[in-house]
Amino acid sequence: MLPYVIKNFRGGISDEAGIGIKGAFKNGQSLDIHKRVDSLSCQQAMKKESGATVTDLILFIVPASDGNSYHFGNAGKIYKRTALGVWSLVYTDSNGAILGACEWNGVIYWATGTKVSNKPFPGLSDWSDVAHNWKSLTSADWHTMIVGAGVQGDLFICNGENLAMVDYLGVFTADAVKIIPNNITKCLESDDIDIIIGSVMGGDAEKGYLWAWNTLLANWKQRKKIPVKGVNAIVTTDIMLAQAGEDGEVFFSDMVNRIPAFTIPYGGKVNPGGVTSKGNLAVFGIYGSDHCGIYTYGKTDRNRNYALNLEYILSMGKLTGIEIGATEMVGDDLLVSWKDGTTYGVDVIDTANKADAIYESLDFDGGSPSIGKPFTQVKLIMKPLPIHCSVKVKYRLNKTGAFVKAYWGDGTEVYEVTDGTKVIFNTGGEGEIYEVRVELYSYNDTTPEIMSVTSYFDSIEEY
Repeated sequence: MLPYVIKNFRGGISDEAGIGIKGAFKNGQSLDIHKRVDSLSCQQAMKKESGATVTDLILFIVPASDGNSYHFGNAGKIYKRTALGVWSLVYTDSNGAILGACEWNGVIYWATGTKVSNKPFPGLSDWSDVAHNWKSLTSADWHTMIVGAGVQGDLFICNGENLAMVDYLGVFTADAVKIIPNNITKCLESDDIDIIIGSVMGGDAEKGYLWAWNTLLANWKQRKKIPVKGVNAIVTTDIMLAQAGEDGEVFFSDMVNRIPAFTIPYGGKVNPGGVTSKGNLAVFGIYGSDHCGIYTYGKTDRNRNYALNLEYILSMGKLTGIEIGATEMVGDDLLVSWKDGTTYGVDVIDTANKADAIYESLDFDGGSPSIGKPFTQVKLIMKPLPIHCSVKVKYRLNKTGAFVKAYWGDGTEVYEVTDGTKVIFNTGGEGEIYEVRVELYSYNDTTPEIMSVTSYFDSIEEY
């Protein structure tokens, strides 16, 4: 028998079905691939933290200087979350959906469709000191905000074809910089020199742009075409990335690299507030696909490769039919807002419980896609299996149909032997192309940890 051995798992989700970098896989969810040991194990679960308090889709999350975070919803509601995870509704803007928010220079600002409002911060606890409809904006779908770039730390606001600005004295300018007409500003990021603006085009054009503006200059200085339906959000870790279009495309946003960075194979998109960074990983709250969830991209060590991973599944356990509004690191907590039908909420990482995880290998043909191969067994080598944890193995031949269950011992599908370190599943069947799927079932905060997956097959030539 010939072995097909998988013992590396850090490569993340591959752009291609049959090839990838070392440790890449075709599909996966809730896998912890960035820990010190290169093994298959479960990531932490997500849990709903907001209870029944949140009743609209939060689009922006602002960690504030008073130690709380503030959450701005698409029905005009503003919620406060304390550092202990206690939620309350503090204000409702009668103008409706809040399309941008930021704290700057002792004031919290937020924007609805055509108005900016603000509140001295922390100010009065009953929010009676809100300056409602403080200034006017151009009507637009988004008024994303960001503080400063380079030496100019003012507040900048997406305002149709312009960026609006609030300076240190509180002076408002509706058109601090203007981009080319029919390009609508949607999202913002800053580096040590420039504001980076992501835009969409009016109409249904299959392109958007990234714009660089040194805020000390009167006009933008550089633009880069993005060949999809506009730029949705920009995030910076050790690299700058922009999610654009509706099919999972992610581009470098550093104004230098012209090639796409990667594509999420299942498609989808993010909202402008749906990106953040966690450690050195870029975080994307992807929705609009059949694999919605929290994706990360990056590496946690200089000697590793950049990897894409569907890191977290939301608390309702669904991959479809949900919308993710915002993601944000607040202290050590990753917060994710969502809508599921008529239900709304905010999730946080559950440090006391792990998720169940799925791993699906790249397509394997043994270098001979024209030769049929009988696959007979799959052997898992693992660390001692914690009590109540379990694993399953499935396989698929010639990319046809659903994965088929494999059985071990006397025909048992689930391996749940406390302290077990090795199990052999029987497969059977002959095919030219083979895929193996491993399902990991956690218990509380313990997880199976698989060190290698070995599939055995015989080679038979077909003429």
